[in-house]
Amino acid sequence: MSPLLAAIVAGAVTANIADVPQRIRPGLQFCSKRLLRVGIALLGLQVTFAEILGLGPATLVVVFVVVTAATGRAAPLVPLFVLAFLGCAAIRSTGGIPSAALDLAGFLQTALFTAAMFALGTGVRLRALARVGARPLVLAAASTLWVAALALAGALVAT
Repeated sequence: MSPLLAAIVAGAVTANIADVPQRIRPGLQFCSKRLLRVGIALLGLQVTFAEILGLGPATLVVVFVVVTAATGRAAPLVPLFVLAFLGCAAIRSTGGIPSAALDLAGFLQTALFTAAMFALGTGVRLRALARVGARPLVLAAASTLWVAALALAGALVAT
């Protein structure tokens, strides 16, 4: 099991076994939003512009459409964390980053993603899901299928 999946499961189990104290909820919110975005920015240090551009224009358009559809909004046109990702990719593209620094950034990225996934997992409430019924789960599944279909269609068009 990946650390990210384990973190989601651990967060969900924790939240459903014990009551999450009100005083740590702002920290969980911080982790699920800010740390996730910083992790995405650091992900840019794992790729170069040549690799990104090598995906081709059709794939890049698909990525934009999928990200826009997944966030459910078009504004801002380019979120700050995406610009930070591109900035990190630009830095990586220079070739001047020592491998030890890249390893450290990769470790930090995984740690930030893991903290964010744990925080997101604490938002899973089995009782609340049972109380509201299947409709939200069906909607979530439909949304996931829609984004996956967009990604698949884009991948097929791009290749």
